[in-house]
Amino acid sequence: MSELIWKITRPLAESAPVEKLEKITDITFPKDYVDCVMENNAGYPSLKVFRTNLGDERIINNLLTFDESKDVNIFNTYESLFAATGIKALIPIAEDPFGSYMCFDFSESTAKVVFWEHETNRIDAVSDTFTGFIDMLYEKE
Repeated sequence: MSELIWKITRPLAESAPVEKLEKITDITFPKDYVDCVMENNAGYPSLKVFRTNLGDERIINNLLTFDESKDVNIFNTYESLFAATGIKALIPIAEDPFGSYMCFDFSESTAKVVFWEHETNRIDAVSDTFTGFIDMLYEKE
């Protein structure tokens, strides 16, 4: 099995942007996600394919950036997603190449990773944890 490598990352020098989004959304990100994004902010994983709980193959393009100077960033993506879904507990963390997002769903006590399909507004479960999501990524054969 191939090892995951993050490419074109923009590591965060401080945790202030993460804390800012936590304050805006009134959530606390899981430590494994914070650790990953501190090192791999905006990064593109070398392994890109995963399956939802329905068995659908999906693709992760990159982690959303915490850099507010970028046109597409986690802050404005959260606002757009909230406007589209009305679900405050749905926090986008990564995007696919087609306009859909991998998100944390904070509607229960733990942050589960889900896939939000923009064309259908459908939410599919992916993993109970961020590390579980990263561990399930694979290379398309």
